[in-house]
Amino acid sequence: QVVVASSECLMYMSVTGLAEVQNAINEIINSRERSRDENLERIRVLFAHYELERRKEVTTILELALWKAKVDEVDDLNAREECRFTCGAGIIIPIVLPFLWCL
Repeated sequence: QVVVASSECLMYMSVTGLAEVQNAINEIINSRERSRDENLERIRVLFAHYELERRKEVTTILELALWKAKVDEVDDLNAREECRFTCGAGIIIPIVLPFLWCL
């Protein structure tokens, strides 16, 4: 039995992370207690977890980039914390987020 799994999040995983996913998939597939459809659903749930983690990571990086761009605009180093709230992340991220869900 051959299973081919594809997910965008796999491209960004470490070798260790890929090995963990492979082991989890093998455990699911080798289980004789569930039907094929149940196993496929478990694999889908497994990938959904990793895809959500990847999207959180991308969102955090986007927020940090927006914050840094705002910090670079000000001369006062004491204004760094305020830049976090005025960098526009609260407006930009909700607009960008739907596109991340399509990945």
